[in-house]
Amino acid sequence: MNSVADIIKNRLKELGKSQNSLARDLGETPQNFSQKLKNGTLKASEFFNIIEFLGLEASFYDKDTGVKSIIAKEGIAPKLKMTVNGKVYDTNKSKALCHTTVGHGLLITELYKDIDDNYFFVVCSNDNVKPAIIEVDKNEAAAFYEQFKQDGDEPTEDVFGKM
Repeated sequence: MNSVADIIKNRLKELGKSQNSLARDLGETPQNFSQKLKNGTLKASEFFNIIEFLGLEASFYDKDTGVKSIIAKEGIAPKLKMTVNGKVYDTNKSKALCHTTVGHGLLITELYKDIDDNYFFVVCSNDNVKPAIIEVDKNEAAAFYEQFKQDGDEPTEDVFGKM
């Protein structure tokens, strides 16, 4: 079985990119990144971010049911589980898609997608106000994503399909 380092190195070779350039693209020093690969100390969230950055997607399926499990991309908002209109939303079981901040991080709005393709915002502030979850439809989510996605994020159509 290939190691994480092998998977990354093989994909870099396919793309004609260097490990050093990937490290810099990820905001790491080449030396630190190399040590993480050598020592096998990449966090799972780092690995998933790297493979996404390299244009790959990892999928996991429940062995018993065959149901696809969502790979949660960590967000910057606090972990939150809340029932809204009878539906339970849980950031631990959802993928953070993008976010925006206002006032040097005083207010954060982060967009999530859960395993059932439901979209929601987590809105929070750093002044001890309780965070909230707000349901949004696919069109609102796509418009927010289009406005606030960052370089390296998936194209809007890949995330939401044809609109």
